[in-house]
Amino acid sequence: MIITLEQLKLKSACSPALKEFEKVVGQQTADIEINPAAQGWILASRFWRRFLGWAWNEGIIPMWSMREVNLSIADLSIADLSIADLRRANLSETDLSQADLSNADLSKADLRGVDLRETKGLPIT
Repeated sequence: MIITLEQLKLKSACSPALKEFEKVVGQQTADIEINPAAQGWILASRFWRRFLGWAWNEGIIPMWSMREVNLSIADLSIADLSIADLRRANLSETDLSQADLSNADLSKADLRGVDLRETKGLPIT
């Protein structure tokens, strides 16, 4: 999948995202394979995860299910994971503090050592 700086500008990407794209890519064009593992990396990145939903909504990248993905030790604090499919995902040691998990499917997910302080949307059991 080819993503260009011009494409991001045409979609009105914010200045921090454009600067980070130039810094990371180092050129005008990135040939990126977007798959569930890459999406997991994007979600684990405090900077890039802010742009995942935007890029999907703008039709720049596809959205993959996070079912069974390894997100262990990821910092997903403050992330909007509402309606996320996280079935069987490895979330052990993940920071989910202040994340929105309302309507997220966490069935059979590994939640050992997860930081759930002030997490929204968790069912009370």
